[in-house]
Amino acid sequence: MSEQTGTAGVGILEPQAGAARFGPGRAVVLPGGTAVERAAVVNPAWLGIGQAIDFARAAALFPCRILVARGRQVADAKHALDLAALGAAAGARLVLTAHGPRAAEAVCGLSMLIASGYRLDYRLGD
Repeated sequence: MSEQTGTAGVGILEPQAGAARFGPGRAVVLPGGTAVERAAVVNPAWLGIGQAIDFARAAALFPCRILVARGRQVADAKHALDLAALGAAAGARLVLTAHGPRAAEAVCGLSMLIASGYRLDYRLGD
């Protein structure tokens, strides 16, 4: 994995060329409690401010720090305005990185939310 520096010097991990594929439900867990997962946006309406608020609320269910990156842009997953500023439309590829307790669960759950087209018909966290 290589590290990119996003806004405010936050590190986002991105897989190196030839690394194993990963996606919804397949987080890569690194030593130290960091989990990384990719998600592709499938919903054409994602990520408007309404969805960003709901996504931030879902992220807030987890005690770890969660970042969402689109290219070199980085957003705190618990802040709706940061998420909306990513401008992630259908087809965008996102990288979710979490540090701390329940990190793998957080990135798995949130990436499945993105991959589902943003259907909140199942429970995250808890």
